[in-house]
Amino acid sequence: MSVQRIHLHLSKESLAFGRQLARQKKTSISKLVEGFFLTGRRQVQSGKSFSERWAGKVALCAPDNSDRRGTQLAKKHA
Repeated sequence: MSVQRIHLHLSKESLAFGRQLARQKKTSISKLVEGFFLTGRRQVQSGKSFSERWAGKVALCAPDNSDRRGTQLAKKHA
């Protein structure tokens, strides 16, 4: 694969966060951006929406009876 250069305009906050994240993952900002694009490409190629890809992958815990607010929210959104 040949490598090409591009120029990105990022806010100072985004760049600082990117540098911090790259250090944590022991990689470069370029690799983070490339990974972002590749992940997006795979999601587009799958042809499934976000909700279809994540359906059934998350399970909610039953609220504890002592948690009034949790119990009320569970009834409201059931």
